[in-house]
Amino acid sequence: QNAARQALEAFAAEISAMPPSTSKKKKKEQPGLQMHLESSDSVAQLQKLAGRNGNSAVDEANNFKNHLIKALQAHCKRPMAKGDIVYEHNRIDEMCQATAKLECVGGMAFAGEPCVGDKAAEQSAAQQALAGQEAWGEPLP
Repeated sequence: QNAARQALEAFAAEISAMPPSTSKKKKKEQPGLQMHLESSDSVAQLQKLAGRNGNSAVDEANNFKNHLIKALQAHCKRPMAKGDIVYEHNRIDEMCQATAKLECVGGMAFAGEPCVGDKAAEQSAAQQALAGQEAWGEPLP
């Protein structure tokens, strides 16, 4: 489920830009899915399955984790690998504060604002890392 959610988040803009299906063939239902993905509602349905809500255009504009990945790929001149960005969480009551540690540029760490939920906290930490982009060190090979 996590891999599917990440794929949907990464390609949400492309999915929403696709025209609706014009196929006249009847699509077979997959076991466990009680919906047809034939209309413009398919993006919203996929997002609901992945646990996302809202307009994908708005989500993409505020998805600081994706923007951080793209900026680091441009800075390092290579694709990001697992472990290049590490998010650590510090929980206090219902609040969570995340720190984005950028291993690909020497291990710099950027703390986000305390938020409700891990995902929101990671977005805040990514936003802080983007704001501190001038301080990023030389990329590691």
